[in-house]
Amino acid sequence: MLPDTLPIREGWVKKEDMLDISGRGRYRQMQLAEEFGIKTYQNPGGGCLLTDKSFSERLADLMKFEMLKIRFLDFLKTGRHFRISPSAKLIIGRNEIENNILSNLVSTETVLRIPEIPGPLGVINSLHNLTENEIKLAGSILLRYANRASDKMPVRYGNLGNLHKQIICTKMEASQTEKYLI
Repeated sequence: MLPDTLPIREGWVKKEDMLDISGRGRYRQMQLAEEFGIKTYQNPGGGCLLTDKSFSERLADLMKFEMLKIRFLDFLKTGRHFRISPSAKLIIGRNEIENNILSNLVSTETVLRIPEIPGPLGVINSLHNLTENEIKLAGSILLRYANRASDKMPVRYGNLGNLHKQIICTKMEASQTEKYLI
């Protein structure tokens, strides 16, 4: 059993008035729904994103670097996340579905793509104008996750509909990307 919470210790809530729900099972909740005549309800499975280790680590990272902005929150659910500087974070889609999700979330963020070959989409969440070093680092990480990328390639970047800028990047080794992975 967990120790009594502040509301119980302060007498705001009586422990004996609380329900007997504990653990991860949902049987008792479904039983109560039936007792109260509730016929339709959402799937009783957990579902809280804060219980997802990856999501929680990504959220903690945003808070640590003071990037907790509404526009960045939806990105937490999708892709691989990399801290490329104290004020910039790279998100890379793992597959076509995640690339599409990221594309739909983009508004003012910088987007990265590898021309000529299919592969991941990169999105940079940032609180400032990006430096060339940040873009180059992001491009190098992006190349690491493109199956058909060569060791050195151009990466295009800009707004989603206008990837007019290009930078030559060197594909990063898997062991090197780990230090940036959130």
